[in-house]
Amino acid sequence: MASRFQDARDLEFLLLDLMDDENAASSEEDEALEAYDMALENGRGKHGRKGRSWVDIHSLEPARCDELFRFQAEDIERLAACLELPEEMVAPNRSRWNRVDGLTTLLRRFVYPNRLCDAADDLGRGEAEISLIVNYTAEFIGNRWSHLLHTVDQPWLTHDRLESYCDIVLQHTNLYDNIWGFIDGTVRPMSRPIRGQRLFYNGHKRVHALKFQSIATPDGMISHLYGPVDGRRHDSAILEESGLLVQLENSMARTATSVYSLYGDPAYPTRPHLLAPIRNPVTQGDRNHNRNMSGVRQSVEWLFGNITTLFAFLDFKRNLKLLLSPIGLYYQVGAILANCHNCLYGNEVSRKFKLSPPTLEEYLQ
Repeated sequence: MASRFQDARDLEFLLLDLMDDENAASSEEDEALEAYDMALENGRGKHGRKGRSWVDIHSLEPARCDELFRFQAEDIERLAACLELPEEMVAPNRSRWNRVDGLTTLLRRFVYPNRLCDAADDLGRGEAEISLIVNYTAEFIGNRWSHLLHTVDQPWLTHDRLESYCDIVLQHTNLYDNIWGFIDGTVRPMSRPIRGQRLFYNGHKRVHALKFQSIATPDGMISHLYGPVDGRRHDSAILEESGLLVQLENSMARTATSVYSLYGDPAYPTRPHLLAPIRNPVTQGDRNHNRNMSGVRQSVEWLFGNITTLFAFLDFKRNLKLLLSPIGLYYQVGAILANCHNCLYGNEVSRKFKLSPPTLEEYLQ
């Protein structure tokens, strides 16, 4: 039966048809499954390649490995283990791959807005299978580690670490001694959807987009990420919807009489756990206050662009189609992977403020 098909993708479509047909003979299903497994075993993709194996990351030069995956070979294996990816991952259509292959496929897809056929040339797999592996691996990481983005009550955010954040901000501004992070909304452009265009249109940026609310800290980590929400929402509305202020009240007491606070732009209200620039500054002192805090805030907010610098696919809106791909999940997974990258190599924010991020093992727990 395998001779009737050109590649594993055609066989996959046949299997789907057979599963939908209640009257299909079981022998025909078994024959199709056997042919599909044989095609995958031989490494045949859309272009009919045979005998190709997964990329050997240890045979790559360090510069090439960084170019393709943003991580070095030994760190990819360490990251796959820390992310608790299963040794063998099995998709609903019975495709199988090991955890390093799954992670490298996801990273290869995220690193640059290349076509699937280009990634297929690097990975030796068919386009349909690459798409399946990317979505399956991203969903696993999102389900397992989303708590790292959705709450500020994290084991790695210790009292000593929060104090080091506050010391750095005080050292650079000489204004506040309790600011541990900076909050802002992030607009992520996407392709214009065929439905709900007004809902997702951001008038300020003049693009259709999803929005996220992020907290960045001086060691280069994104410690909180809420979203996605529709692109037209205001930052203050997202703050209310996220419930972040309640989390801060429950988790960010400094002493019996003081609290750890965030600092945001003028779009945010002023609260005990959230400070903002002086509105309508009158004196030179007020203007100097805003300028000093703005300089540190903007430096830390480089992190929001660091995700798309590392993983340019997440910034290529023509490929980000709301009804066809889980683009909100992609960005959340990109944030987790960017934090992992910072844990291993640091980034421009951690280097500017000379603060070491947590280790990979400290972060992924």
